[in-house]
Amino acid sequence: MPELDGFQVIRAIREREQAAGGHLPVIALTARSRKEDREQCLAAGMDEFLAKPVRAAELQAAIERLMAVVPRNDRPEPNLLDPPVLLAACGGDAAILNSICQAFQARLPDQLASLQAALAAEDAPRLREAAHKLHGMVAAFSTTAGAVVSQLEDEAAAERLAACCPLAEQLGAMARQLLQEVNGASIDTLRRLAAV
Repeated sequence: MPELDGFQVIRAIREREQAAGGHLPVIALTARSRKEDREQCLAAGMDEFLAKPVRAAELQAAIERLMAVVPRNDRPEPNLLDPPVLLAACGGDAAILNSICQAFQARLPDQLASLQAALAAEDAPRLREAAHKLHGMVAAFSTTAGAVVSQLEDEAAAERLAACCPLAEQLGAMARQLLQEVNGASIDTLRRLAAV
């Protein structure tokens, strides 16, 4: 940009939001792709980071991740469970589906409790680690919930604990819904939902 760089722009946007309220989702687009560049952009207040050349699928995924963390009156969305992803995770095998659903139901509450404990202790490294572990499990059931966990992990890595609180609340609501949706899941039901 001729007069302001992206960091000056995001600083001005975030300062205005502090006075007026609201939050404008911002995706950083840059030719630089190092880990340090990503961390610098996120620390400056940008919500997502993409390196050029931008691919349509990556941009769409970034937009979906941002939309997943927009508050929706604390009500989880319908169809949080992602049938194609879960079918791929179990390979279409009913026994494997049953096994991973049971493991999900057994482990999710403990992993959420670990995440909440790290957040309550304001321990950013422990929170990032808890989110990282949780992401591996949640993403196999819901790309939407997986995106929220990923954003939470990024915020914890950047030590922005204030941004982690609403994400953790949203994740808790999503987890409760996922536990209900996973209960009694079958290959036939997943295939039928995936076809819709």
